[in-house]
Amino acid sequence: MTNYYPAPQNPTPYPHTTGDSHVCSASALANMAMAGAVIGGSAAAAKNLRRMQKDEIQPREALLDTGKTALSSAIATAAATAAATSVANAASHAFADRGLLRLAVMFGVGTAVLYGLNRWSDEKSGE
Repeated sequence: MTNYYPAPQNPTPYPHTTGDSHVCSASALANMAMAGAVIGGSAAAAKNLRRMQKDEIQPREALLDTGKTALSSAIATAAATAAATSVANAASHAFADRGLLRLAVMFGVGTAVLYGLNRWSDEKSGE
């Protein structure tokens, strides 16, 4: 017998939230962190490939920098997603476009987290 029931649709925007509407689900945060790692790592890899072609860095240094950037981007994206979801969910329903608010919070939090991680990393390496 064929099942004619349509697949359930999620009316809430991505990232999905748990029962507490101010907290992202762990899988949504993991997905966003993975996206951040891919985007940040791809940008770093492209930059480092160009630097290798110009003989500015060695392959090992390029690989380490790319990995560091991918990890930092993953952490920053997860933190930014959690903050943006919390702020957007807490915003007044009278605020017409929470999408713009969410993007602004993600940009600010992502920038702050990356700045902090880069500064901490530079201090650890003595730069």
